[in-house]
Amino acid sequence: LLMPEISAITVEDPERNRGLSRPLKKTSKTIIRLDDLFEKKERNSDYLSIPEHRFSEEHLYYKDENFRGFSDYTVLPAEYSDSGSTPRAVVIHLTYLDEKNQIRYDIEAKIESDSSDGINSVKLFCYDLSILFEGQNHNIDFIFHDSRLYDGIDERQKAAMFKTIRNYFSNNDKQYIATVNQNQLNEIKANLSSEEYKSIIEDNTILTLTDDLDSEKLLGIKVDIGNK
Repeated sequence: LLMPEISAITVEDPERNRGLSRPLKKTSKTIIRLDDLFEKKERNSDYLSIPEHRFSEEHLYYKDENFRGFSDYTVLPAEYSDSGSTPRAVVIHLTYLDEKNQIRYDIEAKIESDSSDGINSVKLFCYDLSILFEGQNHNIDFIFHDSRLYDGIDERQKAAMFKTIRNYFSNNDKQYIATVNQNQLNEIKANLSSEEYKSIIEDNTILTLTDDLDSEKLLGIKVDIGNK
């Protein structure tokens, strides 16, 4: 840790690691504290009974304790979870400064079991639509989503998402742009009526690309990055 190549060090939970943090603060290194402050509950529904409460005061006192900066996991716990199941509750956690300059609780949309790719993708989808239609201080009038967004999402939910897109974008001057793979289109088609698929997908398809011919690729040519 005292090697000259290392200029900054993050110390997790310095109160519990005083044997490490105290000697480090006597060096010329930049020392930043990292605290796990979020009070995690087993289920999202468990947060309903918790009133607003203090989150952190480290932004007020970190300099007094000879730290150069402070950090935390915001409204997430330190430990990683790879579990996943059908979500039953949605929680939005807020952190903000109150009138006494204390961090009480940035907006974090939390969906139960959102460690899975599919649920995280739906969360991103909802967030992007919220910013586009309800956000302030921006002039953006379109959303672009790559086909990667739809990976891992249940095919019925994919169809529901495109119904939502139709409902939100049909009667305004905003635009939704998406690249969708053929297997994803097949899944969407299987969960829409023929009329819905035509009005939502076919009538709004601007460009179709395939791998059959070079002329049908995006640039109209075959690009081999590996060869000079």
